[in-house]
Amino acid sequence: MLLQFYYICYPLFITLQLRKLLSYKIIGLLLINTMLCLVTFGQQASLDGTKLLYRNFKTNSATITSRGVSYTYRKAKFVQGKDRLFEFDLATVKDAKQSKVKGQDLRFKSYYYGKLNSVMNIRLGIGWQKALYNKEVPKAIEIKNGFTFGATLGILKPVYIQVYAPIDKSDNKKIVSERYDVTKHNAYNILGRASFFNGISKTTINPGAFLKYYYTFDFSADDDKIKALECGLIADFYLKGLEIMANNTPKRFMVTLYASYTFGSKEL
Repeated sequence: MLLQFYYICYPLFITLQLRKLLSYKIIGLLLINTMLCLVTFGQQASLDGTKLLYRNFKTNSATITSRGVSYTYRKAKFVQGKDRLFEFDLATVKDAKQSKVKGQDLRFKSYYYGKLNSVMNIRLGIGWQKALYNKEVPKAIEIKNGFTFGATLGILKPVYIQVYAPIDKSDNKKIVSERYDVTKHNAYNILGRASFFNGISKTTINPGAFLKYYYTFDFSADDDKIKALECGLIADFYLKGLEIMANNTPKRFMVTLYASYTFGSKEL
């Protein structure tokens, strides 16, 4: 049991420790390691026995992605040997090139140099998942794979920074918040980042679609509970490119790798 717990927790622990160093290669290696370990234990622990059937379940997931973090709510109904899913996902979207720097006044908050918009994704989708290895004893691991697809809403909020602005013709100045504009703002006149709430009224929505494919590994000892690790990838397509960083080509298509901890309950 201790060895099984080690193989379950070790990949997640490493993922959390290396959050700031995430890259496609690092996440890919962690996901492969997790899948190989859990598939092995799922096969070894699967024995003949009586399995209680459930009608539906609900889960919540806390997720680390190659572009930030996300939260996922999933509701499912068991239909003809498969889980029919409804999914809601809220995720941050960061550019791999963005880096935080201090402004001219160290008393102000750090800002992301060249970042024009803060972006979040709202995904609403449906899908199916199917068990590859059923959990037939408490110590077994149930392995499923599945996919969801649906609508993506990219929410773009302009980034605001704080600068000095002249009050009159004298040298007197005041601190003001302005929308980040790379044509007039630079490392020499930016004091720091303004409040996140600046620019809320100028938020825009960029609609699109997504497709998610994943594997989930349920290691809960209780038939009516879900405790699982999930890993997979998400492809997002937008009608217009997402403009995150200045001087970068707006992105219409993005692929995101992720690993999440999922918990929830089943209705038997």
